[in-house]
Amino acid sequence: MIKITSLYKKYQLETIEIPALEDVSLQISKGETWGIIGPSQSGKSTLCRILGGKEQPTSGVIDWVENTEQKKDYSQLLREKKIATLFQDFPILWSKTLEQNLSLLFEIHGIKKQSIPRKIQTVLKWVELQGKAHCYLPQLSGEERQRAALACVLVHRPHVLLCDETRLRVEPTRKKYILELIRSLQQKQNLTVIYFTYDMTLVRTYCSHVAVFQHAHLIEKGEVQEVLCHPKADVTKVLLQNNT
Repeated sequence: MIKITSLYKKYQLETIEIPALEDVSLQISKGETWGIIGPSQSGKSTLCRILGGKEQPTSGVIDWVENTEQKKDYSQLLREKKIATLFQDFPILWSKTLEQNLSLLFEIHGIKKQSIPRKIQTVLKWVELQGKAHCYLPQLSGEERQRAALACVLVHRPHVLLCDETRLRVEPTRKKYILELIRSLQQKQNLTVIYFTYDMTLVRTYCSHVAVFQHAHLIEKGEVQEVLCHPKADVTKVLLQNNT
């Protein structure tokens, strides 16, 4: 479980202090799918960067809790690539084929060389790119590149996928294909998936829980159906109206 406690993030612009996150506390259990949603500059992208290790919070704590008594070092999980971020960049060397990229990642991960070809085929099958092993990144479509990026992070058998859906630049039908693929992988591997999005329709379709942000504050959280049926915050009602 990811346990976020009293998380603050403030940016300094000359003499002005700009809050990006204000006293955010949230618990995300293993295997759940969360939608982190809110308007532009609400704090969701900042939270994504902090959870992915791209930025450090001003204050607050992020813990990885195995059970009620045992905690692991969250920063260690980041170093081990157990917390993976999708759709922000491509963790792929352009000068190497997809197969070569995966082989290099498996070697770094300590996998014996004789086992690597079989593991590459397994990962490519997971993301439905079996016929693209010898392709370079420029030879892949935008949607295939996203699946290739997913293949690369799956090498590390992550516990959590952070999916910045606002960066997923593919047409709607192909986006649905990628989201369905992630849902299938989640069910097979018991992944925790966290979407950062503007899209309430995505939350309705793919998420079990939702957290609503506005002006750096977490203003509503809970199971999707409960929040959708009984929204308490005005921004949640607006998001619902904009996605109907």
